[in-house]
Amino acid sequence: MSSRTLRRKQERARRKKRQLALVIAVAGALLIGLGVLLALGGGSDNQNDVTLQTLDGQTVHLSDYEGQVVLLNFWASWCPPCRAEMPTLDAYYREHRDEGFVVLAVNVGESPALARAFIEEQGFSFPVALDEDTHIADQFGVRGLPVSLLIDRQGNISYRHEGLITADVLEAQLIPLLEGGG
Repeated sequence: MSSRTLRRKQERARRKKRQLALVIAVAGALLIGLGVLLALGGGSDNQNDVTLQTLDGQTVHLSDYEGQVVLLNFWASWCPPCRAEMPTLDAYYREHRDEGFVVLAVNVGESPALARAFIEEQGFSFPVALDEDTHIADQFGVRGLPVSLLIDRQGNISYRHEGLITADVLEAQLIPLLEGGG
């Protein structure tokens, strides 16, 4: 066998090894990605598995609201923008709840007594849930307050708003979901 033939065979063997290594790396990456997607609930924005305790001691699941448009609002009583947006959220809730709109206000990091005192003092009518240890806020990537997530009728997050949410923003984002059945 000539040295030229030997070099060609060696080059083909190296090429096959590189191809095999690439196939193995891609397959490994796909398996890791699939594992991450499964761990995160299939990779969609759907957060159906979230379980919360309400101020009145009930256990609710975000999936309980499937078929409705949900504004999941993360707030605290010490937060001035949170306090400022609450009357607007309550007004929208009262006006549109018969159309399948729910505000679920999630109090972050405070005691039930503190959250209850604030809500009762203000007379808000929307449901309030508790996230004393902030694990739900962490799950949704909440790093500051307030944060509002608009969830469509299929359970997917259709809009995320960080900071004080205004009536204009609610009108622009919420009304199309309510009218379109989104």
